[in-house]
Amino acid sequence: MITPLMIVAGFAAVIWIVFAANILHITRKTRFLRDQGEALPFDPPSVDVIVPAHNEEKWIASTVGFLLAQDYPIRGITVVDDGSTDGTGAILDRLAGTSPIRVIHGEGRPFGWVGKTWAVTQGARGSTADWLLFVDADMGLHPHALSAAMAQARRDGSDLVSYIARPEIETFWQAAVALPIGVILFTMYPLYKANDPSSPVAIAAGGFLMVRRDRYEAAGGHESVRAEIVEDIQLSKRIKEAGGKLSVHFAPDLAWTHMYGTLGDIWRGLRKNAYAGMEYQFHKFFTGAIGGQIMAWSPIVATVVGIVLGSWPLALVGLVGWLAMVAATAPLVPYLRISPLMALAMPVGSFLYTAIACSSVWNHYRGRIIWKDVTFSATEVRQASRQGPGPGDAAPEAQAAARQGAGDRSSDSSRSAP
Repeated sequence: MITPLMIVAGFAAVIWIVFAANILHITRKTRFLRDQGEALPFDPPSVDVIVPAHNEEKWIASTVGFLLAQDYPIRGITVVDDGSTDGTGAILDRLAGTSPIRVIHGEGRPFGWVGKTWAVTQGARGSTADWLLFVDADMGLHPHALSAAMAQARRDGSDLVSYIARPEIETFWQAAVALPIGVILFTMYPLYKANDPSSPVAIAAGGFLMVRRDRYEAAGGHESVRAEIVEDIQLSKRIKEAGGKLSVHFAPDLAWTHMYGTLGDIWRGLRKNAYAGMEYQFHKFFTGAIGGQIMAWSPIVATVVGIVLGSWPLALVGLVGWLAMVAATAPLVPYLRISPLMALAMPVGSFLYTAIACSSVWNHYRGRIIWKDVTFSATEVRQASRQGPGPGDAAPEAQAAARQGAGDRSSDSSRSAP
């Protein structure tokens, strides 16, 4: 007997089979960048590194250490303390006294900017290097990471090289939520299309983003995406639209990042991007939330109900969908370096990410965008986004009011350590 549950589970099974086939097809066409061990060019292009840091006392010293250990002759490393309220600033001042890095204690955020775009803009200001490398403050890097990126740029003739860093997975919750996010990104932004100049698909990962400075400036730099929460993707779009060539790769051995640890950290860390990734369009959130939960849970429910009621056709339909769901995560399991059994936790991760997205939507319509302990005004972000590229700064009084209303914690002065 065909029941509504069988119809829903059957539909989900078909979709998961298509998803799995598509992901496997994308995987075959996706290159996982490894350490090439290539020699540097005789006259290597100059590179300035910019690291934005907000409350990163746990990782900032190790990230700076990884940068100092690069075998590429970096011209300068600038770390911008973006209004940290923990020990980040003090750690950076100590590092600046013992290593060749420049520390900027960030200026107050102008109207229409979000924290990271303003921080990296301050760090890149005045650079005359051939290339700029933007690195997050919680990154781990192989000593050949920058050399490999420059070699890749030379081979491809690329204007932007970005590594999608491997998140270090240590807990059940990290693995559970990484799987659905990975499936979404894998299918929405196939890297072979992003690297194809004839395709409109564009993506980059802000954790490791190296860009030719003249292309960066021609595209408007981070100022052109000053109000964007997912600034890395938007910047890659602008550079590609301006004629730049992208070279974006999974690089699990060259770059890795410390993914949010506890369930609370995951919630606070991802709610900033969740609704922004849907371009603040409620219909995308609604259809994605409902459809995602039906896709995630109906195969399992059908399998269990079919077994309990002795309806083997129902159980078989559910099992096929469940196995197809697991198959869709197959390329991600070795990349994340997690147990294959974690693929069974995909529905749990899907539910968690949907709950985080609900929180992101709720905060947005309350007029807030929250990242960690910083709150931005959603109205301010929308207004700045509508203005498009350009300064777009309001009068000083409006800027001060916006900063106060948004709970901005940036420093009011700028100073460089020796």
